[in-house]
Amino acid sequence: MSDQSPSSPFPSMPIPDFALGPLIEANRRAFDRWMHGLFECGRELGAFAATRFDANLQSWTSLIDSKSLDQVMQHQTGFLQQAVADYIEETGKLTRVMIDATAAIWESGPAPADKASGWTVAPAPQAAPRPAAARAPAGAAAETPAEHNG
Repeated sequence: MSDQSPSSPFPSMPIPDFALGPLIEANRRAFDRWMHGLFECGRELGAFAATRFDANLQSWTSLIDSKSLDQVMQHQTGFLQQAVADYIEETGKLTRVMIDATAAIWESGPAPADKASGWTVAPAPQAAPRPAAARAPAGAAAETPAEHNG
């Protein structure tokens, strides 16, 4: 056991040597999985930007070839509708990439070193339901939304 570590903010607090190995390994695995998720996110954003750039170029070509104001309006309306649909779809893809990256960290479980030392990964915290006493003051009747609004 180390009595004092030069990099510790609490030099008088002893830190057992066995505690650092599993912690460092768990952080390394979490960082590695998160970086893979960020790389995937960057790859997806790059592909999306290239697709949108091509669509923008095609839109300008269509506008140049337009023969009337009605054609201009049709091209711009179509471009805008497609852009909104593309951005909505891309938002869903990026959300899924980040959810998967976060889940990979939590689902990996403890490292073999953690299992050997008996350490476990705590589950994500859940919100506890509020007790009835916290919802309405003692002795007060519960208001319905209609009574509250007037």
